[in-house]
Amino acid sequence: MKRLLAVAALLALALTVAASGGHASAAGTVASSRLVKGDHIRITATVGTPVQVGHPLRVTYHVTNVSKVTRRIKLAFGLWYVVRAQDGVTYDTRFLLRGAYLPVVPPTKLRPGQTVTSSGVVLRVRWPGPLRVTPGWANEPLPAVPVDVKAAGAPGRRRALADVLAATGHLLDHCAPTTPGVAVSGRIDAPKRSAPPLRAACSVRLHREPGFVTAQVLIVSPPGLRGVHAMSPYERLAYPRSRQNATAVAWLFVVTRQGATSVDSTSVYSSKNVRRGAPGWQWTTSGFEPKPAGTHCGGTSGGGGGYMGPFIEFVSKCR
Repeated sequence: MKRLLAVAALLALALTVAASGGHASAAGTVASSRLVKGDHIRITATVGTPVQVGHPLRVTYHVTNVSKVTRRIKLAFGLWYVVRAQDGVTYDTRFLLRGAYLPVVPPTKLRPGQTVTSSGVVLRVRWPGPLRVTPGWANEPLPAVPVDVKAAGAPGRRRALADVLAATGHLLDHCAPTTPGVAVSGRIDAPKRSAPPLRAACSVRLHREPGFVTAQVLIVSPPGLRGVHAMSPYERLAYPRSRQNATAVAWLFVVTRQGATSVDSTSVYSSKNVRRGAPGWQWTTSGFEPKPAGTHCGGTSGGGGGYMGPFIEFVSKCR
């Protein structure tokens, strides 16, 4: 099943913003502004600060027609931001749109003086602060703004592992690692016995940061599947060879003394070309979604980034 990435732009009327440059704004936010489209339209991005680790960045764009005639501007999938962490890691939200099937959305029409607002892509923070956030539209970056990050403190390794296992919504009940970084063999059961269990190798890798821990869950099926590892910062996985029944899942958590929070996930799969269908389930921290999706057996697909829980294709039925 090909994934369709639809990052929606929510548009609504808002107050006109007349700021310029990156600066402090209302309490709890910083703002960045720039004139675009021949200085006829002003885009002002406000970013909430501080942000709790594991929580979404709060990025809102205010788009104002400052000219005296009606203007059009393409906003859907054109608004973005780049996050730069202290250790040099850079996350560009435009990456999430690469290779995605995007619907055709007409440009937004703005009357003179009219302002619309749009929410930014949801990105949960998994880096220590302070961060530098650069909002932008099309090929026009706005001035960067600083964003502080707060964390509730890092738990010990044993507690962090237990919190992550609890937060996977029973996904690892029969494939639960006992030591961080060491894979165990087990099985992943399909909900409602919709397919045979996946034989799998499961591991949880912990990395300590100031005030919190990141936990990378990795599931590979069959257990001997080679060449599978999660690639940062976009939570990617290499695709398995086609014409084999294989599934790989990466699920990233942030762990503090308050527990484990899901921040990102991705999954890939391949299956033999047989006349059957493979059920697929979206997993969350509360367990599987009530209704399964699915695909015909045969081919390779998957992907992700930005998903709060992995989509698991039970290719065990493709035989």
